[in-house]
Amino acid sequence: MPPRFFPFPAPRAFGPDAVAALGNRFFFTAPAGGQIGSVDLEGNLVGSIHVGGYLTDLVADGARKRLLVVDAAGGRIVVLEPGQQEPVLQRQLPGVWRLAMGRGRWGLGEEREVLFAASRAGRRLYLLNPETLEPLQEHSLPAGAVHMALSGGAEPQLQIGLEPALYHLDGWQAIPADRWDWAFGPRRSAEWGARGEVGWTRCVITAEGVQMTVRTSQGDQTRRLALAIQGRPVEVAALPGRLLLTTEKGLLYIVDPLDEKVLVNLPVSEAPPSLALVDKQVYATDPVRNELVVVEVPEGKVRNRISVPEGPVAIAAYNPVWWTKDHYPAPLLFVACQKAKTVAVVDPAAERVTKTISLPFEPAALQVLMPPNPEWWPEIPSERLCTELTVRLAVLPRPMILRQDGKLVPSDHIFSLPMQPHNQASLKQADGSEITVSADNNHTLRYRLLRDGQPAAERWIDVSAVTDTPGAGPVVDAGAVAIAGQPWHRDVWMDPEQMIFLVAESPEFWSWNAPVVRFEEGSGSFLVEMKPAVQLDALRLEPVAPVVLEITGLAPAEVPARYRAVFYAEEPVRLKLSLHLLESGIALQGELAVHVFNSMDEHIWSNRWEEYLGGQQRRSERILELPLTQTGVYRLEAEFRCSEGTVEKTFYFL
Repeated sequence: MPPRFFPFPAPRAFGPDAVAALGNRFFFTAPAGGQIGSVDLEGNLVGSIHVGGYLTDLVADGARKRLLVVDAAGGRIVVLEPGQQEPVLQRQLPGVWRLAMGRGRWGLGEEREVLFAASRAGRRLYLLNPETLEPLQEHSLPAGAVHMALSGGAEPQLQIGLEPALYHLDGWQAIPADRWDWAFGPRRSAEWGARGEVGWTRCVITAEGVQMTVRTSQGDQTRRLALAIQGRPVEVAALPGRLLLTTEKGLLYIVDPLDEKVLVNLPVSEAPPSLALVDKQVYATDPVRNELVVVEVPEGKVRNRISVPEGPVAIAAYNPVWWTKDHYPAPLLFVACQKAKTVAVVDPAAERVTKTISLPFEPAALQVLMPPNPEWWPEIPSERLCTELTVRLAVLPRPMILRQDGKLVPSDHIFSLPMQPHNQASLKQADGSEITVSADNNHTLRYRLLRDGQPAAERWIDVSAVTDTPGAGPVVDAGAVAIAGQPWHRDVWMDPEQMIFLVAESPEFWSWNAPVVRFEEGSGSFLVEMKPAVQLDALRLEPVAPVVLEITGLAPAEVPARYRAVFYAEEPVRLKLSLHLLESGIALQGELAVHVFNSMDEHIWSNRWEEYLGGQQRRSERILELPLTQTGVYRLEAEFRCSEGTVEKTFYFL
């Protein structure tokens, strides 16, 4: 379902999503909550800034020591300075979605630093002054921009990825694209046989050629096929016992992969063709003659040539399966015609174009999106059922490039364009080491310390204190019960810090899954929504202190984080407990209690301390050295309790 503020669907992104490094901090976005969080060089969550809206990008301006954030819900770029809660500058820019910083001429005359802002809904590219956010230049785009990346080299270029167009097969109506990470591009693998059973065969195009894997009673056997073919393989398809592949020389080969024998060598075009299979016929594009070549398999005879609009560069087939036959009983072919800016719909039975779909852009690739096997339907979120259970056609626009001379031209590197948001950042340290933080959009950050290019430490940082907040995120079906606009549980079944499965309904399970509701001082209220026939017996509310409690093992040597919960004989069992106050301007006085249990669930050690957090002392650490004499798995339960609420954490170690 569409979110509150957009004319198009947006990802249900709680965060962390975009990541940027500035000074000695890493900053990340919580899109749905409208917040920016920060992590220090040790991987500790140290604070957050509330921006509001729905945040889709974040970049660092190192020269001015500022952060630039996109609030797509409000159509604005917000400039922040670390340590300040209020924006220092903001500018309205309708439909803004992505940002990038780059130095160059960009058609502006002299070389200078430029902030690029891409509007998804407005289909515009803006060049802004990063100091004042005043516009310097703007370009119109054939489709909404959803990705931007700067290429390296002496003459950097700005690469712009455009939003795919989506069509229902019923009436060919255009519908909003709800994502853009479909697997567009030439088909690099093909298989036949029942997966997991003896005889299953898969062929893959690799840098060395074509590689084949066959499932046998002794396991999988893989080898590279020694094929006498001309040119680099481009695309593959398969029928039982037969491999079909095209090369950059415009040739179509029919191969017996088991005997590594070329059966047919057929010239199709002078340009690399794309191919698709319907029944036992292969359809290959000829971009030079603007034709679709129909070849019978396994004979390899050209049966027909179908005229299509100018520039056929890609083809995709809809082959009915039993759960789609009721709506679309007959096969269809879709041809992306780049120069004509159309998609041609071809009826394989009639062997002619039956419809053309006009596009505002040059298509680069397309894909038929099929509903999954009904076995997977119970796993589909209820708000996506109407989308996922229909056959759709996705068309990828040709990316654009902004050159140094200021000209916006189509890109020839169709599938090499980076299509990821800014979800990773790195900082070099004085000792030569490097710290990298990356986001997974599932309430955790991945923290890695590299020395001489090798991992020296690695762990996951729980940032749910920032990301698990209601905000301007998409309106979704939260299931049976929605609490304050959130699902009644987050469906987390594994502790993201220690990768241990959670036990349903346990306190530890609810510490990761319960919705978080925030109140201002005084009384507050929140909405509880229930589906028909749902009975709600009671709600249990627990106050949570604005404190992060962390537990880490201290190994004698520097090892990756996943090994820090293992202690060997004669090694001291040392653990570090850290408390960090998230909010400024408040002071907390409380008690930290620790209990340790052995594998028989027997209580073997405990201790308590008074803790104060506030003012300049926003962080407190304690080192525990536990007097353990027996081997086994132990459980440490820590609880910080104060007048504001309670924070609990469980840590397992061997």
